[in-house]
Amino acid sequence: MKNVKDLEKEFSPSAWSRRFEKDQELLDNHKKVVKDGTTQARELLKCELDVPYGPGRRSKLDIYGTDQPSDAPIFVIFHGGYWQLEEYTKEVGSYGTLPLVRAGCRVIAADYEMCPEVTLTELVELAHKMLHLHPQLCCTNWCLHP
Repeated sequence: MKNVKDLEKEFSPSAWSRRFEKDQELLDNHKKVVKDGTTQARELLKCELDVPYGPGRRSKLDIYGTDQPSDAPIFVIFHGGYWQLEEYTKEVGSYGTLPLVRAGCRVIAADYEMCPEVTLTELVELAHKMLHLHPQLCCTNWCLHP
């Protein structure tokens, strides 16, 4: 098994990317690309934003492709952010939405509470609740069931 330092490097592109000389340049570029992609999706697609699915201030989701047929496939995105990075939210983590909706999917981008305000177990429970209880996930011919 690899040690923690090696694993951290594998999951941290700023540690191995050759496209930028400094880690901060890579991170700044990434933030710009993902923010611009999400902004473009919000401008070009029919969407419903900030739909609550839980009691927390961040327990909200965005639904893209609201004009898709009721039996359209549904693609759910839980943004990255190590469950702790406040700056990575659905507002920047929905950058891949545009091609998915153009391919015929409805996309649901979920935000969630961050650690340490909640435990990882609570995050999983919130995700489960969102997937099983939110009415936008139920369509004419398909529905998630617990």
